[in-house]
Amino acid sequence: MARKKKKQAAAEAAEGEELQEGKKKKKGKKKLLLLLILVLVIAAAAAAVFFLDIGGLKTKLGLGKKDPAEPEIPKDLETYTVGEDSVSALDSILEEGECILLVAQKVEQIPKALEDSDPEDSSEEDSSEEAKEDSSEEEGDGSDEMGEQYLYIYDVVSPAAVVDKYLDAVLGGEQGMTLLDEESIVSDERPVLEDSLGTVTLAKTSTQEGHLFQVVIGWSEASCLTLRVSAPEGVLQYPEVEDPLDLATLAEQMDQLKNMDPKELGLSGASMDEYEIYAGEGFVTVDGTPCRKFNIYERRAAGDKHYTNIVGIYLFSTDKKHIYILDTESNMVSQLK
Repeated sequence: MARKKKKQAAAEAAEGEELQEGKKKKKGKKKLLLLLILVLVIAAAAAAVFFLDIGGLKTKLGLGKKDPAEPEIPKDLETYTVGEDSVSALDSILEEGECILLVAQKVEQIPKALEDSDPEDSSEEDSSEEAKEDSSEEEGDGSDEMGEQYLYIYDVVSPAAVVDKYLDAVLGGEQGMTLLDEESIVSDERPVLEDSLGTVTLAKTSTQEGHLFQVVIGWSEASCLTLRVSAPEGVLQYPEVEDPLDLATLAEQMDQLKNMDPKELGLSGASMDEYEIYAGEGFVTVDGTPCRKFNIYERRAAGDKHYTNIVGIYLFSTDKKHIYILDTESNMVSQLK
């Protein structure tokens, strides 16, 4: 009987342990289930933040929908245009991959009346507001179209090579663009460009009277290639053409020749006093520069007298920078200085 009770007690103890173990397993499963539910809730919340763009997270990451007010960047930009004026765009000239258009947008301008007004002068606030309204009306009907400005920003590897290629395409010819120097004067000298830093200004007369169609290109090692296209008021300014007769008088050129070393003119002797110089009539153009003609004779003794013998015909530029000698047989000139 006692043995039977012991067996029964042992069985009950084993059954209690199994129940206890089962409860522990159920508790563990509940904890795991709660953890999974918590993870799902967090994931769902994160998805809501991302896909619903709560707090602008998606937009900040650059993955959100584009602002409808922001203009689309054209894929195949053919021309830069302001009003009725246009010029070929970089995209239409360069090979694929040479440049990537990052930004193409209209630059908002402040009406001139607002720029000129004093912000501290409250008495002018009303008139400034009126000027602003008038400007808005003009922009609305397109009457101030020539005052627009556009900005284009490109990612390029070699800006100097890109700009050189662009200049080849748009300078002169059908495009009709000209280079302007730092003082906004038309220049025939093409600059030597470097990748490190550079600025080039191109312009041509606008279709609207009193305006210029202008493209300003700038770049540096720390930034992309930027083009600003506009049509400001103005006309092309050309360098002053100086009268060649005013650059050097006959007397000035004669004095300079007499004071030169004969060796500079390919002559012998210690002084030009041994020679006689006579000026010819009129001018001869050499390399685009007007030159006066001078005949130089050598004095030669003949008993008590002397005679002269021509030793050279020289062409002396009126800017006093160049001297040429004329070969009378071939009628060709050679530069001495």
